[in-house]
Amino acid sequence: MTFNEEIERKLQHLPIVGPYKKYLLALKPRINLADNLNHHFCEDIYPPFDPVLLKQAYLRILTAYYPELVFLDDKIEQDLDIFFTNGVLAGTEQILHTFCRESEKVLTFSPTFPFYKDICRRKYLDFKEISLEGEDLTDLNIEAAEIFTPKVIILCDPNNPIGTRFKVNHIEEVLARFKNSLIIIDETYVEFSENSSNLRFLKNHKNVIVLRGLSKGWGMASLRLCAVIGSKSLIEYLKRYCVAYPVSLLSIKAAISRIMNEKDKVLSSWRSIRQERNKMVEFLKKHPIFSKIYPSETNFVCCSTSHFKEIKEGLLQENILVEDVSHIIPSSLRITIGKKTENDLFRNAFLKISERLTKNLAGGQ
Repeated sequence: MTFNEEIERKLQHLPIVGPYKKYLLALKPRINLADNLNHHFCEDIYPPFDPVLLKQAYLRILTAYYPELVFLDDKIEQDLDIFFTNGVLAGTEQILHTFCRESEKVLTFSPTFPFYKDICRRKYLDFKEISLEGEDLTDLNIEAAEIFTPKVIILCDPNNPIGTRFKVNHIEEVLARFKNSLIIIDETYVEFSENSSNLRFLKNHKNVIVLRGLSKGWGMASLRLCAVIGSKSLIEYLKRYCVAYPVSLLSIKAAISRIMNEKDKVLSSWRSIRQERNKMVEFLKKHPIFSKIYPSETNFVCCSTSHFKEIKEGLLQENILVEDVSHIIPSSLRITIGKKTENDLFRNAFLKISERLTKNLAGGQ
């Protein structure tokens, strides 16, 4: 029995409760004395459990931006569905809460986003890590993963904090070999990539859930929104396990406004970030102080150097903060691609630090 077949069987016995049940009832009384809200202060309502208008607006963007995803127009509602959660981390936590039981195995390929491990530990799940391979850490050791027969596999693609994409044929091989596992693909940073979305795998794979956060590409970090996209049965199972309203009405309205009214500005920002990122990579490559600069398909660049502490502290003295990711990738920093003026200030500050380090190293010889 495949993973999806097992979920479809369980759905037959899983009751619909809480806000999802109320949403499906679709009751619209003239006077609602069942809501326990403050009728003496203002007219207020609970948010829609399933924000249809946001779902429709987001789907239009996906199919317009990625021509290869036009199949979503026909499959959404019939074979696929979209569910919005309170950010990617909350979405990941809710998925693991829904589909996993204590001590079941969750596997990922590291180095990667460290909070996957934190979530699993808090839920007493058996977290397994397989080291990424290849010069740029883009290769998945699938044979090593097969040893664990995981209930869930999490792929962060593009990968944070490295910034690279996994090889497509490796992802396809994971999907081919692990039909009895749930495959979660977190593509929070995919808008900054020149390559296609992993949503294309939903056309033929029912055991895949794709997470698309709206914090990074769409500039909505304060709204806490993530689109969880997968087969109809997986999303239905997820909804039935959700005992609270997943997102706020304020977030829903603001997101619809951003998608409908500022789409062109957002898409333009993706292009400019890619251009600035490429400039930053070329700048960093000119400095031998870095032992490794990872090719990036995100809005950041990850680089390794034995002098990462001096660089980080020197930048901080210039009031510039970069992320120390040495606990994930040894001796490494992650640099977000800012506005052109911010990137120029970074480069100028770095040149001063690099010059100072070079003099100190020469004096020590």
